Amino acid sequence: MAQRVRVDSGTSYEMLLELMCVADRRFRSVITGAPHIEHSLEAAGAGDVVADARTAGRYAWANLLPLAGVGRRARTSEALRDAVAATSAQELHRWVLGGRRRQLLELVGDDILDGVLTGDRAARSVLRRTLGSDTTVLEATPWLLSAPSEEVHALVLRALEGWAVARGPVGEATLRQELRGSARRLRAVVTGLDPREAIAVAAPGLDYTSERMPAEVVLVSSAAVAPIVVFVDDVRRTVLATPAGMAPRPESTEHDRLIAGARAVGDVVRVRVLDVLRDGPAAARELSEALGQPRTSLLHHLALLRSAGLVTTAVGPDERTVYRLDASAVDALASTMRRRYGTMR
Repeated sequence: MAQRVRVDSGTSYEMLLELMCVADRRFRSVITGAPHIEHSLEAAGAGDVVADARTAGRYAWANLLPLAGVGRRARTSEALRDAVAATSAQELHRWVLGGRRRQLLELVGDDILDGVLTGDRAARSVLRRTLGSDTTVLEATPWLLSAPSEEVHALVLRALEGWAVARGPVGEATLRQELRGSARRLRAVVTGLDPREAIAVAAPGLDYTSERMPAEVVLVSSAAVAPIVVFVDDVRRTVLATPAGMAPRPESTEHDRLIAGARAVGDVVRVRVLDVLRDGPAAARELSEALGQPRTSLLHHLALLRSAGLVTTAVGPDERTVYRLDASAVDALASTMRRRYGTMR
């Protein structure tokens, strides 16, 4: 199957990414702008938007990213709200549960998802166990697993509308213009590259070699997600949201790299992750077992290590995500520390 790379941007994506950023308190220490986004929403009287975002959970908003770029419509918050409104309650519920993600569909069939959407308790139990296992990095909040589809549909629309009101027309227009500029710069860099090369440029440290990559890879420039990337493996398109201005990153200064590296190793769990990876590559499940830490709590630590360049991520032909220590990056960080501070008098 021929594959193509498309660079996209717009507030249809950004509103979902901002809701994702405030939906999980565990990621406040990972996503640099999360506290500011939350404060801005609350200052605009949109505290209910934050509450709704957390009720649905961060994966619910990430799972909707492919919908934000479907068709030829403008990539605006209004266009996304119209698309959500036109989607049936059950189909939208399937979207936010991850029912269009390849990694989930390989673990549970459409019959299980259909059962969840019609309220079948056995199907919900199967999906709950699957999402709670170490066979996937996906999650769903208890509310999302048990709420009627009509309530899910209403909450998603309410959160999107609340975000648009909080931003306001002028604020959204300014943000859209900034995102267009970032997208132009990213497009100039990835034009002519194949999907794997483009992903490597947009997300340094991420090596995606799946043989089941869909026909289209969409790279989205985002002001919200720094320093991580957000990867959504939809059945029709792979969406990769990358921090605006951070792909590629050769212009980052030594000081920037030093700060990122110091932040990455400034936690006992992350140091223990590096200790395990020193002995060889490992998947999240293997790291969880080695460290005695829940897989879900490890993900934000791994995101910080990858964003600092100390750990690389590879998604293989079997869709299994494997983490590796980048010894050269560790050596570079140590060398920088010695050069800058090792000769102090």
